Amino acid sequence: MYIVKRTIEMGVGANPAEVLQAAVAIGAYVKNKQGLDTKTTVNFGGYLNQIHWIVMTDSLDILREKTAEREADEEWQRLITPMNEAGLFKPGSVRDEILSVIG
Repeated sequence: MYIVKRTIEMGVGANPAEVLQAAVAIGAYVKNKQGLDTKTTVNFGGYLNQIHWIVMTDSLDILREKTAEREADEEWQRLITPMNEAGLFKPGSVRDEILSVIG
């Protein structure tokens, strides 16, 4: 079992409520449209300008497949294009962590 944590930062000057709404919409797409076990999270303390999507999966290969599928999907592009244009997320701030469950 793997846990993949994708982190992104809020855009400079972005409305936090809009960013959170966008983050939840992205998580819902990945969960409902792509069938991946996804949770959308924020930091409870510390640096508060981060959003995280947590995906649990038995296969890392499925993530590559789902990423390619998502990038080719017009619905996905219609979802994220306005978010990018509005500067809701800081460009270049995406970071991924892949954890292997050992117990």
